[in-house]
Amino acid sequence: SVLSCPSNLIWKVWLGGARTELIHGDVSNARRLLARSHQLVPKKMKSTVFLEWSRLEEYIGNPDRARYYLSKAKNEMKLEWKVYLESVLLEMRLHNIENALANVQEAIEIHANTGRLWAVLVQISYMLQKGNNISETMGVFAKALSYVPKSGEVWCEGARIAISFGNYAKAKKYLDFALQFTPQYGDSFIEYIRLLCLMELERNPEAVIEDIDFTDIERMCVNAEPTYGVCWSYCRESVISSTIQCIKLAEQVIFGLAGKSETLDMSE
Repeated sequence: SVLSCPSNLIWKVWLGGARTELIHGDVSNARRLLARSHQLVPKKMKSTVFLEWSRLEEYIGNPDRARYYLSKAKNEMKLEWKVYLESVLLEMRLHNIENALANVQEAIEIHANTGRLWAVLVQISYMLQKGNNISETMGVFAKALSYVPKSGEVWCEGARIAISFGNYAKAKKYLDFALQFTPQYGDSFIEYIRLLCLMELERNPEAVIEDIDFTDIERMCVNAEPTYGVCWSYCRESVISSTIQCIKLAEQVIFGLAGKSETLDMSE
């Protein structure tokens, strides 16, 4: 591949090789190949290599080293919002919610028009206020919409909050906006499935949610072909999984939560 690849793309070959080595447990070789990739990658694509470096270190249990690469990326590529998002998600995966909050607030100061950052801020605010007065969270939600009114990710977070309080009509309205503005965000479709199940159970507590007709939302999902979302990625078993396979698996996960979780929330 290296011999036949155009010179401007060789860095991608080394990057792919690093992933392969990591899958096979050879961390040392993976690091060496990432170093080669970093030497050849165009400046505007350096963040891709830094993100891969960070994920490698997190995967093998070196969170401080992962933070180092993300910090380096932020210093060198201040305009790349994905680096800031990854630093927030890293802290969330490590259950350092206060650190995640500080990171996302820093990120929004620089990337105020990025919906995914605002959506994470809404999510973190809700996590910190859960079980208490969430007026602060709703204030964050409202502020987010003032900056990114067409962010499907933000509307989806609003729907999740509405669902948690049993306000299904408002949740449906928010999810309709989410699907309209950002159909590529797969979590909105999964939340819609969950909402339909909860609405049916509210009408009839003895209902069998497996019997609900999801044809319309499945058709919308297939037409949209979502590409990302935490829950969506969880339901994507492999790189060749089709859209309908992903949404069907999401349905099965939600069905499996019946009787175990009142909210049928797979993210809990």
